[in-house]
Amino acid sequence: MFFTELRDVMDRLAMFTEPIFLVGDLNIRLDCPSDPHASTLVDHLASYDCANRVTSATHDYGGMLDVVVTRNDLPAPSVDVIDVDLSDHCLLCWQAPLVRSRPSYTTVTSRPWNRLDSAEFRAELLQSSLLRPDAWSRLNIDAMAQLLR
Repeated sequence: MFFTELRDVMDRLAMFTEPIFLVGDLNIRLDCPSDPHASTLVDHLASYDCANRVTSATHDYGGMLDVVVTRNDLPAPSVDVIDVDLSDHCLLCWQAPLVRSRPSYTTVTSRPWNRLDSAEFRAELLQSSLLRPDAWSRLNIDAMAQLLR
């Protein structure tokens, strides 16, 4: 059930362009590659081009149970694992470059197709130099480009 729900979350996050951080205690021993849950998690994250950035034990009894997951197209943060004696889990600290990308906008001018007068369009098209190859030889390249606008 965990992997099904994680896949659903990752499918939703994959749509964002902003930096995404998946963090927390997953209770999966990522330091044990022979653990089937660990290998499933690593493979699952890789399928979304993501990776865990924690590289050392995060629990008092050993084991890497806590994660900081980021996309591979972002700079990998250096994660400090600090034992603060408040829990059986360590504190994870990292710097997050949370820079939002600028949205890009494209202006499109269009006409509703239901208002197109096909007879008028056909008449205009038949008058165009685009359909008269004999007229092309008299045009320079700039004039030809203008016909296409």
